[in-house]
Parts: sequence; structure tokens; C-alpha cells
Amino acid sequence: MAKTIDMILEAEEEVSSVYRTWRKEAKRELNFCLGNQWRTEDAAKLKAEGRPALTFNEIQPIMRLITGFQSQNRQDIKVIGVEGGDEFDAHILTLLIKNIMTRSYGEFKVTNMFRSGIRTSKGWIEPDVIFEEDPISGFIKLRNSMYYQMFPDPDYTEYDMSDGEFVLKRLAMTKSRLHNMFPEKESLIKRLQVTVSPFGEATELEDDKETGLEQEVDGDNEGVPFNRSERRLLHDLTIYHYKKLVKKLYMIDMVTGQVKDVTEQKLNRRDQNELLDKLNRKEENIAFLSQKIGVPWIAMKSGAELLSDDISPEWPHVKTFPIVPYVASFNPEAKRTENIFQGLAKALIDPQQEINKRASQRLNLISATANAPWIGDSDALSPEAWTALENQGSTPGLVLRKKKGTELSRAFPVPAGQLHAFLIADASDQIKRTSGVNADLLGQTENKTVSGKALQIRQRSGIMVIQDVFDNLRYSRDILGRLLIGMILNHYTPDKIVRIVGEKHLEESPQTGEISEVGEITTQEAEDLLNNFDMLKYDLAVDETQMSPVMRMAVGEELLALRDKLPSLQTGVADDLIIESTSIPHKKEIIERIKNQAQPQGGQALPQA
Repeated sequence: MAKTIDMILEAEEEVSSVYRTWRKEAKRELNFCLGNQWRTEDAAKLKAEGRPALTFNEIQPIMRLITGFQSQNRQDIKVIGVEGGDEFDAHILTLLIKNIMTRSYGEFKVTNMFRSGIRTSKGWIEPDVIFEEDPISGFIKLRNSMYYQMFPDPDYTEYDMSDGEFVLKRLAMTKSRLHNMFPEKESLIKRLQVTVSPFGEATELEDDKETGLEQEVDGDNEGVPFNRSERRLLHDLTIYHYKKLVKKLYMIDMVTGQVKDVTEQKLNRRDQNELLDKLNRKEENIAFLSQKIGVPWIAMKSGAELLSDDISPEWPHVKTFPIVPYVASFNPEAKRTENIFQGLAKALIDPQQEINKRASQRLNLISATANAPWIGDSDALSPEAWTALENQGSTPGLVLRKKKGTELSRAFPVPAGQLHAFLIADASDQIKRTSGVNADLLGQTENKTVSGKALQIRQRSGIMVIQDVFDNLRYSRDILGRLLIGMILNHYTPDKIVRIVGEKHLEESPQTGEISEVGEITTQEAEDLLNNFDMLKYDLAVDETQMSPVMRMAVGEELLALRDKLPSLQTGVADDLIIESTSIPHKKEIIERIKNQAQPQGGQALPQA
């Protein structure tokens, strides 16, 4: 117990030091995306001088454009059997993952993770099992964690954090929530004092002073003992994911390659030899392998009190940290943390500041010179008229009478400097060049005759500038898919799998009277899947899905073009696929009718073209 507390405290000290500069920069980048772009002292100085502090936020629409592109080109997770993996099991797992992503708003959570990553460099998803709806096998729910909550081992170099020793998560919560999480620790929780660990030494207010940005406390809760909505006292909660080295004993079938964990049988060397002699007499080629592996554990503490320290509930099917990272730009070869993890907003701050300052200077110059001075002889007006001119010289419709033979006129206003306008436009162009969001990606062209298909191709080419941002998202989806498979194997029951994907049974068609097999799986097949699934025999693929209307329209156009060029598709073979790619209502009924019409009398299938 004391050893675990010491490990957590050491990890808190380490990430507090290593990630301190990165946290400030990540928060500054987020503030610029949201429009909070002036330093406190600069804004106060301009206000005191009566000068404007304008903000023309050109970063936010770029972030929205890239996020929108991701939303319009969402991808599905598909399981594929390799090295002897069964395609049937792969298909069932694909359906189960799709069910989880639909019920837990998974695509929305993935987009949130992506948005956080391009803004602050990091985004996170944590799958969790809740038992409110299903007290037996639970419901897998996806949650987003914030950039200021998650801190992996600073020395990790693999994108999936597989070589990291720990991942630390910091939360702030009320005593009532702690009671709900740890009801058996009620007496200990009552004694907890509101404390801030060394990790939380930098409060929100201190961070604001150091970044210099104007901002109210926004509830990041980095060590702040208050809630964002109510001024309730909060307690720090540290969740510490780490790995324990455990000695495991495996029995290996040298013929089939099947590996079985027999550690729980506690076989000593003599027991192993006796079992080998027995199996060899049956002509079974068996061997034992002893191996030390890292088993994921999760410890939680508040203050200096350890609340729990248990093996990960997702073990043994999930052998990694049950966390999905996303980093917009991952540069493990860099030395400084703020350079290893980078978002897209970081490089846009300088040109954005240039826009704001030049626009504010230009407006101030226009305001200061709009009312040009009056020039005249001292005796052109009476003293009373001069006083009126001084007080009302800029008033529209002012009427003055001057003495005959004297001069009184108004000077021409100083024209607004064109240099400021040029600098503003140049900085705006610099933002587009730096971000990679160019005219091609925006779909802008001076040629009015360019087709929509050509514009789409140009957009695809334009996105190559920031392709690594989407490649990393694909990697994160792969990590998410593997994690969900492990959680399904750990928590789902055969009955639940049958309920989700549909029980396989015979059903008579009301149109033709034919009896056919419908549904996906039987209870026995589901039980076999849970008992015999081997992740080493399967791979994951992230396939582009026709989820968005834009993608469906593009696929439909390609199918129509192919049907015009290929005679074998002109007999109606691809009609159902074309209908499926549209957004028209009742398309399932239309597809069913097309298939029924393709069947001749007697129920025999048409010959293939």
C-alpha cells in the first residue's frame, strides 16, 4: 500500500515538472481557438488609452473546417480474420462494435477527441462499463477526457503508449461522488481534507497569469478546490494506471500453436513434467513456457489516502492501458514535451496576433484622424462662435458665419494607411499557408465551369498537407477497436450477443413463401466466440463508411459511371447498391422489391451475367 502511494506521488511530481510548459501552451492554444487572444496587460493598456483591442478570430473557422471534414468522412471499424481467423466471428464483432459506437454516440466522441487534438495537441477516449441499464454484463460507454486531466509517462515513444510505465489522470470531485465510488471507504473519505497535491500546485489563476491571457476561471480544476458551477469544495482524485510484472506459466500446443494460461493451476516443475509425460503418451506435442509480463493495474488516491489498488477489470483480454490517445502531431524524436505533442493551432498564434494588432491600430488611426482640424483667421469668428466650433466642430449640419474677407476652412482628413491593410491581408494569407487550409481544401476556384467532381478531387489533394493528422486518427481508431473487442470478451454474455445482432432462425417469406435462414448467430455460436476467440488471429481495418451524405452521393455517382461502362452491370446487378448509396426514404423496401423482381417464377435465381 505504501509502495503504491509512493509510486503515485513520484509520478505526480514527474508529470507536474515535465508537462508544466506544455499545459500552459495547450491552454494558450485553446484560448486562441476560442477567441481569447489578448494578453491581460496589453488589453488593459489599450483600454486605459481609449484605444480598441479588436479580435478577428481566423483560427476558429480553420479548426471548424478541419473538424467538419473529419465529420463528413467518418470511418467505421471493421474486424478482419487473418492467420486462420474465422470470418464469421470477425463479422459478429464488427456488428457488436457498431452497436457500441451507435448507442454511446461513439462518432460524436471520436470527433470530440479529434477536435481537442488539433486544438491542444491531445485528445482522449476512455471506454467504461456501466451497469445501470444492464446489471449483468453492463453497457460499454465512451467518455472523453480533457487535455488537462491525462498525463502519460513522459518517456513513452510509441503512439499507443505501449512502452510507457504509467498513465496518470487527475480529477476534482465532491465527497458525495467519492462516497458513491468507494462506499466501503466511507469513514476514510469523511476524514479527507481539501488538499492540493504537488501536481496541482499550478492553479487556474496562476496559469492565467503565466500565459498572460484574459480569462475567467473556466473549471479546468487543475488543483482548484472549487466546482465550475457551484463554489463547492472539491477533493483531488488521482487515477494511476500502471503495470505490474507478473510471472505467467503457459501451456503451448506445438502442433496447433494454441496457448493456454495455466498460471492459476500453480504447477511446479515436477507437476509440469508429470503432465508432459501423460500428454506425450497420447502423442500430444505439448511444451510449457514461463514468462514475465506486465499486467495492467489501476490505483486511486485522494490526498495521501489510497482508495483502491486492483488489477484492471479489462484483464486478461485487454493487456494495455484501457485508454485511447489521439495526438494531432506526434514527434517522439523531439526532446521537449511541448515539441513532442503539437496541435494545429500552435503555429497560427503569431499571424493571428499580427491580424489583431494591425486591425486595432488601423481602427485607432481612422478614429483619430476622421475629424480633420479647422483652419482660419483669428478674427474669422466671434469668441462665442469659436467656442461653439471647438465644442461642436464634428457635429453634422453645423452652421457657421464668418467675417467677410477672412479665411475659415477644414483640412482634409489623413487617409488610412494602406500598409496596415496589406499587413492584415498578408497575416491572413500566412494563416492559410501555415495551417495547410488552402483554396483547394476550401473548394474555392475562379473557374466557374469546374465540376463538383473536380472540386472534390482538388479537396482530396489539398488535405494531403495535413494528412498525418488524419493518419493518427486512424491509428487511434485501431486502438479503440482492439480495446472494445477486449471489453466485449470480458463483459458480454452469449445471450446479450444474440439480443444485439439477432438470433439465427428459419423464417418464411410472406411474398414468395420460401423458408430461409435469418438472423446472425445462435447462442451456442456466441458462447464459442467468447470462449475461443484469439486476438492474434484477427486484425482491424478502418474502412471509409458511406455515413455522410457527401460520401454516399460520391459512391452513387461512381456506381452509375461504372454501370454505363461495364455491360455486366447494365442488367440491374448494381441497382441495389446504387439505391443503398442514396439518402432517399424507404430505400430498404425499394431494395427488397428490386431483389424480388430479380427472382423468376419458381424461386430460381437469375443466371449471372
